[in-house]
Amino acid sequence: LKTPVNAKTYLYSSNSWVDFNWHPIPLENIEYVLEISTTSGFASLIKKKGLQDSGIVLFEAPGEFYWRVVAIRKAETTTSSERNVNINLNEGEKIKERQVSSAVTSEIKGSSKEKRTAFELFFGEKEAVKKEKVKTGREKEFKIIFQK
Repeated sequence: LKTPVNAKTYLYSSNSWVDFNWHPIPLENIEYVLEISTTSGFASLIKKKGLQDSGIVLFEAPGEFYWRVVAIRKAETTTSSERNVNINLNEGEKIKERQVSSAVTSEIKGSSKEKRTAFELFFGEKEAVKKEKVKTGREKEFKIIFQK
């Protein structure tokens, strides 16, 4: 694990995005899951899947959090040691603010002569691209509106 270092304290704000970084394993076809919890036993998790060597998490409330990374390759998993990070109302390092759009709307229109139409949508920033598979019914014309 690279950053944040263990027991790091950040000053809470309404835009508390924290960068999590780790050293990737030098093998191919590895997926990483960033696990964040309010308990060291990781009973309740915030998971981020499909990451390479970093993840960005918005903390919506102050508190003490624990984090670790799980590397998955085929049927094998490797779990890192855990670290904790504190988001504090009164003290700590100020987090660099990020500009986040409150809403993103995408609209796709099209038509098909086939019985069914399927396609994939990719959206998001370079660090967090999301992929959605969409299938339409038997309609000859369609419109899909995605709102984030």
